[in-house]
Amino acid sequence: MEFILNGRPLKQFGSQGQQKSYVLALKMAETEYMQKKFHSQPIFLLDDLSSELDQERKKNLMEFLKKRDMQVFITTTSLQNISVDEIENYRTYRIEEGKVLH
Repeated sequence: MEFILNGRPLKQFGSQGQQKSYVLALKMAETEYMQKKFHSQPIFLLDDLSSELDQERKKNLMEFLKKRDMQVFITTTSLQNISVDEIENYRTYRIEEGKVLH
């Protein structure tokens, strides 16, 4: 599958932020499709959420996630990159030197 942005292949001509945004949009569409097809929410996995995304895109993604009743796993290098405001049920875990800290 090849993604095109402004008539050019995204992989070669898109910035890291543009590429990550495309992948997230694809994941969001896939989530909607899976929910409709199987009548249940999938588990959503996001690795290194904060890299290459500006504040507006992070905010939009978090709004999308807040509106769904699904389990989400997010990895990040800094909790400042994730807005958990208005999320009622969440847990954070810190991994340090191979050990899970709660």
